[in-house]
Amino acid sequence: MSKRAKPFSIQHPVIFLDIDGVLNGTGRPDGHRTVHADCVFQFNRLLAASSAKVVISSIWRYMVHEGVMTVVGFRHMLASHGVRGCDVIGVTAKDEEVQGRGAQIENWRKRHRVKRYVVLDDVDLEITSNRHPLVKTDASVGLTVSNVEDALHLLNSQP
Repeated sequence: MSKRAKPFSIQHPVIFLDIDGVLNGTGRPDGHRTVHADCVFQFNRLLAASSAKVVISSIWRYMVHEGVMTVVGFRHMLASHGVRGCDVIGVTAKDEEVQGRGAQIENWRKRHRVKRYVVLDDVDLEITSNRHPLVKTDASVGLTVSNVEDALHLLNSQP
């Protein structure tokens, strides 16, 4: 069983971030699935415009769950790829603890009393069935200008 951080209340908006298909794209000419500068540029725009905190909902969260990396280390890793002003504040639960990405997000959101949030992901994974505000990216491209506009609209339309 993983160590659980104590619940805390979040006053800022929160972005639940998937990484593969959001900060990178599968349809790149280089064939690599690494973080891409154009996706990072768009993510930086979203962070600057929203002042949002970030919770990792990606499979990459297992680096924290398995003790390979801390949340602070994750923040530094993203910064090393050009992400600026990203305050990573947590990761969602393991699949073994809470089934389905939508349920994992709901669990984290309720535990920390998050009111304004958006989910960035390239697949649904039970996100919309849990009525989460989802911006679904094209996995072959990653985060785009239009995705950022959609995310800001969703964040700004919540009380």
